[in-house]
Amino acid sequence: MWFFSDLERTIADVKRQFSAKDAEGVRKYVEFWKAFAAGVGQGFYNPPLSYGQLFGLFGGAGPEAEDALKKAFFCGSVEYLDELIESEN
Repeated sequence: MWFFSDLERTIADVKRQFSAKDAEGVRKYVEFWKAFAAGVGQGFYNPPLSYGQLFGLFGGAGPEAEDALKKAFFCGSVEYLDELIESEN
């Protein structure tokens, strides 16, 4: 499997080699970390984000945002990928 700078090309490769569900899992994984990186990047050049702003990076307050923040801070990448990917390869 290859990862390309073009996300759609990567998704197509995962879908071809594994499954549509795995391809969608890779998309969610990349989008999650892009949102997280945007928040971290803001922190280098701006005052710290409020909790509301931080939750906003992950879709607003609520259970999904809380779950996303827990994954970002307490979950390893492999563990998170295991939730999103069904293929054992």
